[in-house]
Amino acid sequence: MSDRDEFTWNTMIAGYANLGRLTEGKNLFNDTPLKKSVTWSSLISGYCQYGCDIEAFEFFWKMLIEGQKPSHYTMGSVLRLCSLKGLLQRGEQIHGYVIKTCFDSNVFVVTGLVDMYAKCKCILEAECLFKMMPEGKNHVTWTTMVTGYSQNGYGFKAIECFRYMKAEGVECNQYTFPSILTACAAVSACEFGGQVHVCIVKSGFGANIFVQSALVDMYAKCRDLNSARKLLVGMDVDDVVSWNSMIVGCVKQGFQQEALSLFKKMHSREMKIDDFTFPSVLNCFASNMDKQNAVSVHCLIVKTGFEDYKLVKNALLDMYAKLRRLDCAVKLFNHMHNKDVISWTSLVTGYAHNGYYEEALKYFCDMKITDKFMQPF
Repeated sequence: MSDRDEFTWNTMIAGYANLGRLTEGKNLFNDTPLKKSVTWSSLISGYCQYGCDIEAFEFFWKMLIEGQKPSHYTMGSVLRLCSLKGLLQRGEQIHGYVIKTCFDSNVFVVTGLVDMYAKCKCILEAECLFKMMPEGKNHVTWTTMVTGYSQNGYGFKAIECFRYMKAEGVECNQYTFPSILTACAAVSACEFGGQVHVCIVKSGFGANIFVQSALVDMYAKCRDLNSARKLLVGMDVDDVVSWNSMIVGCVKQGFQQEALSLFKKMHSREMKIDDFTFPSVLNCFASNMDKQNAVSVHCLIVKTGFEDYKLVKNALLDMYAKLRRLDCAVKLFNHMHNKDVISWTSLVTGYAHNGYYEEALKYFCDMKITDKFMQPF
């Protein structure tokens, strides 16, 4: 392959890296006679794309030692890897390099840093970087900050940031709207969520499945089931996340029959029911003391392979305890491999509510002895 020029080598390495054929890409890299910045970046980006953090950082540091300067695209790939894997210390090292090499004036790189700090739950650092950014924040930068606030539980700050974004005339996209709607749901800002809904319609994102799903979730969590219901009915695609949001909303507001009706429709439409659907439905049976349908859904859970999901198993345990079927609850509990505080509490509460105080105290003491789930008194 000695007759291949520099462009061909780099293209082949990038091709293998993008396809996830990283061993072949690395072998080509080693055989490349002239390694330039783009050569290193192609392989590093491939490792980042497929979550190979050890290899990605090994080649990144080697690249610097060899005197090759990474591009802003390379920096973006490495920072994205830190964001996805929560590698705060690595991200801070990259931040130091960014300052040293004057990359901190590059909007693309700084946006990556803001995202990295936000994803690593360092929202104050993300906020500081965002506010210190020079002129030129784009829609990606603003969306990153709104999302950061939203994901870290700062709903009101997310709303404030979104307002500033709109005031600056920056256009929102299909990623901005779900984030701000999540923030509205978290702080029950239904009125502002309605205003965002108007923006969505005006911006032409009303038919976007992810935006529609976020709207259903927002209205359901803000206790506006009528609006959530209208949106769900008007959706062109049966989206399981939207249906789950509606079911949860109905259960929380005491409309168990409607929740069960929605679940039956999901099943009849052969929608892909997941491990978030079942816990809400099981809660309905516990509230209605509907033992017959509870057993039927338990059979469906076993049939569809969801019985081993901790979220589902805890919901089953809680349901049987509330239905006064403590024999079934104990059987489930004994077969659980990874019991958590919810598992123990469901059983203890079940015994206590049914008048078996000695058994409740026994399991409570066993729970304390494990010393895993109890906080010091």
